[in-house]
Amino acid sequence: MDNAISITANEVRTHVICEGHGRPIVMLHGWAATSECWKLNIEALRSNYQVIAPDLPGHGNTEGGMRRYDLDFYVGWLRDLLDQLGVEQTVLIGNSLGGAIILAFALAYPDRVTHLVLVDALGASGKIPFSTARLVALRLPYLIGVVLNWRFTTSILNYVRGMVFVDPLEQQEIIVDMARANAKQGFWYIWSGLRVLVGDFLLRSKGRDFAKRLSTITVPTLIVWGRHDGLIPVSHAYAAAENMPAAQLEIFEDSAHLPFLEEPEGFNKMLKEFLRPSKKKTNSPQRRRGRKGKQ
Repeated sequence: MDNAISITANEVRTHVICEGHGRPIVMLHGWAATSECWKLNIEALRSNYQVIAPDLPGHGNTEGGMRRYDLDFYVGWLRDLLDQLGVEQTVLIGNSLGGAIILAFALAYPDRVTHLVLVDALGASGKIPFSTARLVALRLPYLIGVVLNWRFTTSILNYVRGMVFVDPLEQQEIIVDMARANAKQGFWYIWSGLRVLVGDFLLRSKGRDFAKRLSTITVPTLIVWGRHDGLIPVSHAYAAAENMPAAQLEIFEDSAHLPFLEEPEGFNKMLKEFLRPSKKKTNSPQRRRGRKGKQ
């Protein structure tokens, strides 16, 4: 993706992919990813939408360094980014950490959001996925291999297999490119996500309060989850749907933490249906999708 620009938002020099023309869609990736993760979705959306995909602070080609890295910081960063781009209202799509950021933004600036799409989103359930700690610990040798650049590609693929991806070999090039870009950031891409997890959600009272406030969000909202997510398990999807009773829930049966990358055709089809102007938004039961978006 060559259409990249650099914008200073909340004092952070930010790398942004901008492609297409039309209604704006802002896509925020998750912790330890980059805007490259949206590649297959941008290609499908740019003919009808203006797609804006930044690298989060401390990730990819966006500045890191010593900063607050809490949700208030990210909300200010996203607000400034939209202001710099002249975007008054937008569709917001967020995965994992990006999901927590767009939820916080929608609570702070509801008039600037037209639709929300939460993909395996952190914070939407009001719970911390403590069960993930054991899985991460078991894969620590692979993570050490990544950090030390020892058999980098093999280590990163083994680390994410069955946790972030069902089959990482299908998207090996994108996964390795993102890992190498973030490795250049050093400690900051780790801290920029960990700070939100610990500071904004670790205390149960803070997580529950955040989740309770989600019921006040009135814009059309789509909750999307991968059935085999090993980082934020699918049980959190159902908890998120309880916290946002007006939202529509979609489960992708053949995906883990990034269904938009593992099942891009189905995800893109679903997204276009959700954003179709003529489509009347109503509450709907959970739907399940497999490969190619079949229900």
